[in-house]
Amino acid sequence: MSRFYGSMDNSRGHEVTAMSPSYAHLRGWGAGVMVRAFEAGDKKHPVDGFQVYMTCGSGGSGAQVLLGTVFHTADGPQFVPAGDEMTEDAYDSAASG
Repeated sequence: MSRFYGSMDNSRGHEVTAMSPSYAHLRGWGAGVMVRAFEAGDKKHPVDGFQVYMTCGSGGSGAQVLLGTVFHTADGPQFVPAGDEMTEDAYDSAASG
């Protein structure tokens, strides 16, 4: 079974799914949001992580800006805003609960 699974609805109400997606980018012409899935921690205690970026959309040209990271902990999902330090030790600690 895949570690990550993605789904979204299109404008006609049909669900679109993907097994093991590495990222999703939803965008208009001038603005968008990208989410990148990754696995942190170690093999014994993997941690799901999702980085959230602001983008310039389809028509813009500019850098992606990291807004923050969502990761799994023993207490449930946690959001770490960009600029706050999230070390590998913190991921490992979150995974081991």
